[in-house]
Amino acid sequence: MKKSSMALLAVLLTLSAFFRFYRLFQLMPFTIDEEYVSQLAWTIKQDFHIIWIGVSAGSTNYYLGPGYIYLTTVLYHISQGNPIVLGIFSSLLGIATTLILFWFTKSISNEKVAQAAALVYAANTYIALYDRRYWPPPLGLMGLLILWTIIAAYKKPTWYIATAALIGFSLHLHLSLLLFVPFFLVALYTTLRQKKITWHITLGMIGAYLAITSPLLVYDVLHNADNLKAPFALVTSQGGSLLPSLKTHIMLAFGVLTKLWSSTVSMNSFDSLIYLFLSLMALVLMFRTPQYRSIRYVGFVIIAYLCVFILYPGRIQEYYLAGILPFMCIAIGLLFTTMPKVARVLLVGAYITIQALSLYTVIEPQSLQAKLKLIHEVQQVTHKDPITVTTKEDYRLNGGWHFLFMTQGTLVVEGSAQPLFGWIYQQYEPRTPKAKHQVVIEYTDTGFHYTL
Repeated sequence: MKKSSMALLAVLLTLSAFFRFYRLFQLMPFTIDEEYVSQLAWTIKQDFHIIWIGVSAGSTNYYLGPGYIYLTTVLYHISQGNPIVLGIFSSLLGIATTLILFWFTKSISNEKVAQAAALVYAANTYIALYDRRYWPPPLGLMGLLILWTIIAAYKKPTWYIATAALIGFSLHLHLSLLLFVPFFLVALYTTLRQKKITWHITLGMIGAYLAITSPLLVYDVLHNADNLKAPFALVTSQGGSLLPSLKTHIMLAFGVLTKLWSSTVSMNSFDSLIYLFLSLMALVLMFRTPQYRSIRYVGFVIIAYLCVFILYPGRIQEYYLAGILPFMCIAIGLLFTTMPKVARVLLVGAYITIQALSLYTVIEPQSLQAKLKLIHEVQQVTHKDPITVTTKEDYRLNGGWHFLFMTQGTLVVEGSAQPLFGWIYQQYEPRTPKAKHQVVIEYTDTGFHYTL
């Protein structure tokens, strides 16, 4: 690369760092998802032991591998239990994703498109807010690496070993990453027909996958393959519930495509239609650039993500589409580079302006800062005596409190988290003293409030 290109890449990475670390403490959420992972990790930190499974995957009753839990344990060990480490680590992964996105895009197109894609990703408030979250895991980064190895394996089949390893790691992170398995199988079949797969590569693929997923295999052996049966049980239990959910899923998918342009846009506004049109136009463009044949794989991945998301029969959340974000940045970057220079300058300028304003004004209602602030206010009254903590809202919507109180030195005896996590925190806190205070937490338009 030329020095000017390296300098521009450095600027893009700096921009990415700014969007991810600006007001990190204020904009890093700590919800029930982060608490679930943290509770499991804390049991290992306090008393090291081997676990075979991690968190459950949504409504599937399937348990992911324990890799992410072990990683969380290491992070808490480094930070001495300070939960801000989760946001720092996630933000660093977001910067790394910007870099990987640049090199991947350059490998399937050219440097100009790669720079545009990296810019879209680096300076995007909606994506930056996701990159501050510890849950979901880095789905975009994993997706880029998987697709990159698949494309590379067409020329050098040894890369299939890396693909198999990454798919194995996916079972420790999130089931949405299994969307890449069909792409892997098609590529593998094509290579097999060309007789380019040696027995060394075959053994390497099998060995890498089995080694990484071995904890899950052990769990299934010990539990009558309950984990393997879970996804099939989900499909058969849903019956005819698919059609009523189609509209909701479509609106959520369109919402993600719209928020890429403005994280604060209302779905009922005319602006949202313009943003949706731009995203769809960028997607179509992926298949109308014959000079970049490999870039079509990105278009197929985007379509696959949208189709699976819309047709998924179970309960679904917006973050299930988090893996689509870097691929959409490639599409939008390609759109920028195909525009006339004047239009490109105007659109890129408007894009950066909108994103910067969004970053400056955005509010995270479940922020770590807001929750720790309330906890410290409570401790001034309770003097860190044992307490019960209940939330007026469903704890699944306003969670994180039990673990955060514990990290700040207050023992939570019981409360709203008990039915969900009681079995976990009893492993590292067997004491059951009588609570001296009852704390009730409520979230309103003006933030968190508590009563004793």
